[in-house]
Amino acid sequence: MPIKIDSSIDEMPYNLEAYNDNQISIFTSKSIMKKFIDEYGIDEGNPVYYYFVKIKADKNKEKVFEDAEKVISNYVPKSDHGTSTEIIRSAMDKEQIRNERLLNLAIQIILITIALSNAYNSFKGNLRARANDFKLLSTTGMTEKQMKKMVFGEGKILFKNIFLAYVFMFIIGIVLRAYRSNYELVFAIKGLITNINYIPLIIVFVFMIAGVFLAIKSGFKTINENSDNSFKNI
Repeated sequence: MPIKIDSSIDEMPYNLEAYNDNQISIFTSKSIMKKFIDEYGIDEGNPVYYYFVKIKADKNKEKVFEDAEKVISNYVPKSDHGTSTEIIRSAMDKEQIRNERLLNLAIQIILITIALSNAYNSFKGNLRARANDFKLLSTTGMTEKQMKKMVFGEGKILFKNIFLAYVFMFIIGIVLRAYRSNYELVFAIKGLITNINYIPLIIVFVFMIAGVFLAIKSGFKTINENSDNSFKNI
């Protein structure tokens, strides 16, 4: 939809809160806004009118807050409006941020535990199942250096498979999330890629790789424990 821009401002007036970098503010008259809505409609994903009233008071803030609540309640039911002070909003924002961080930390710990456990048990279980094969190879003259090279080669294959699976799931997740949004698919994908927090993804991936290396190290111990004396002396 076309929006004619007559001018722009460098600072929000009347102590209003500015939007984020990816949002814009439009100042216009009520009649033009109504005409715009009648012509183009409103956002189907958020079909509600919002009116924000900001009151600035240097003294008797509690009294001003109570009076404002009474006046607003006379026109708008309590179920359809909310009032707050800067102190309450600040406390709520801090509480929300703290809860989100704790939730993200818990999710990361769970994902890291699962990733580390799966990578470790998968690779070590494979080596344990093939212990007799390694024993047979050692009796035919395969040296410990050759054995390690072969095991590390299998570790590289597992690393490659994990990396490809991780990239595939990342792409699928981005596309599905963008498809479910109210924005155009390409625009939503670009926005998600630009604003996503990559640190948890990198941490989980690093722990998965760490699990593979720990499994390789433990695998050599498992092979030695199930090998005969000739293998141990190579």
